[in-house]
Amino acid sequence: MSSNTEETDTITQIKESSFFIQWITVIIIMIGINIILSLTFKNISPSFFCSNLQGNKYITPNNILGIFTIICFIIIFTVRELSRNQDIPGATSEEQTETIKDAIPYIILTVAAYTYASSFIRRKFQVAGTSPLVGGASFASATVQKIEKINYGTLTLFIGILVFIVNIMSYIFLYLRNKGENRKNKYARSIYFAQIATLIIGILTSFFVAGFGCQTFKTNSSLNIIKAAIKWILVISLSIFGINIINKATDGEDWFGGTKEENENDE
Repeated sequence: MSSNTEETDTITQIKESSFFIQWITVIIIMIGINIILSLTFKNISPSFFCSNLQGNKYITPNNILGIFTIICFIIIFTVRELSRNQDIPGATSEEQTETIKDAIPYIILTVAAYTYASSFIRRKFQVAGTSPLVGGASFASATVQKIEKINYGTLTLFIGILVFIVNIMSYIFLYLRNKGENRKNKYARSIYFAQIATLIIGILTSFFVAGFGCQTFKTNSSLNIIKAAIKWILVISLSIFGINIINKATDGEDWFGGTKEENENDE
């Protein structure tokens, strides 16, 4: 009796430690990406929501993007926990229990979304003429210089946003179209919630883009302002259109909770 209890406790401890290690690893990776991007794009416009940050020791563009990294991690963690703690009627114990194996696609997709979002902000508001710190011919500095030479055109980044939106909306539609069965597949569920987390990161990114772009918006030419407005109106319209189409095509299926039939029965 005592032996069985000790064995159960050991298994529980292993599961809890792997859970802890998994998320510590994710935050370390995200911090590492943030540091690499800071070295790659270096100086960012020292203004946030039209407040001049020049000379401020504590509130700097890089510190603000550090906060962006932390918030993205919180989003990634919270959405994953929302997925993990769902009660799925009719699912087996194996289908219900999420593990590190099905966490991998979720983590890859969401961390990639964070990387793209952070790169977009840094590239868009990079101070012209800056280059990364060079500290000799070390492997690290040489790697950073190679990354710096990559041409991240603004148009390319913008097209990337449109591709992200179409990809996300397509998968969400396919998942919700047959949600009753899809949610029993933990890999499909993992990828679906990765798309949800990516959408939320996209909304968060728009807030930071507005913050860094405030001063630029005030000082830019009318033509450039109109071009920027058209781009963002296109992105917002496509997102709203996609959500509306999905809701109609899936007969108003719940994006986060149980299926529509389950919700109706609860009422």
